[in-house]
This record gives sequence, C-alpha cells and structure tokens, in this order.
Amino acid sequence: MSTIITKNTTVICRGSKNPSYGHPKVYINTQKDGRCPYCSQEYKYNPKQNKSHE
Repeated sequence: MSTIITKNTTVICRGSKNPSYGHPKVYINTQKDGRCPYCSQEYKYNPKQNKSHE
C-alpha cells in the first residue's frame, strides 16, 4: 500500500470506497502517527500538497 500525501491534518479512513468491504470509519491525525489501525494505510501531511485525499 502506498503512502497518501495530503494537505489535511486530519483524514478519514474507511478501508475501501465501498462501505461493504471496508472497516469502521476512523479519523487519523496526519501530523502524528498517520497510520490506520485497521488497514495500515499510511497518510503523511504536506501543507504544500495541491490535491488532498480522504
């Protein structure tokens, strides 16, 4: 799984775009650990990033 770079300090991870296949919604602080406890997706904060992901 690749790291998602975002300009947001908090992101939501659901594990999948389809809720039937994901995990419970969690809010992740990208300035601290930045890793989802369910699926291990990693998010990194970059305030200069042009496009953000959730």
